[in-house]
Amino acid sequence: MLNRKDHYRVYREETPNEIRARMQVDQKEWTDNSYHSAVLRSPENHRWVTAMDIAIGQARCLDDPVMREVLVAVADWKMDDERFDKVMKMEGWSRLSAGTKALVEASYLYYDQGKFPATELVSLTPPQLVVASLGKGVTP
Repeated sequence: MLNRKDHYRVYREETPNEIRARMQVDQKEWTDNSYHSAVLRSPENHRWVTAMDIAIGQARCLDDPVMREVLVAVADWKMDDERFDKVMKMEGWSRLSAGTKALVEASYLYYDQGKFPATELVSLTPPQLVVASLGKGVTP
């Protein structure tokens, strides 16, 4: 029937809402790694966890597969012992600075054991820009 002259076959891209709806039910789209800024399936996750990212430009490290692998791995800060051991064995781990390694390990310990990072890594005092903006903005 579609080969008749009075019918048309139309191809178009999915809308963002159609993509979200499909991803919620299509398990082939689900992976362990969300690449941090992927479309999130859970509205609850959006409500409680999502941070707003501002894209400034693509980092050159994304062109390096070794660094990309380790950076994507540490972006998922919810690591257990097994995952943290795998990350430390990645080739790119040795190329991270000592400070970066310390922060990744502190994040892992916070998630896995509830141990808050040392104040040398995470200041207990908010940055001045945050302090200055408190109380500003939209009020209900």
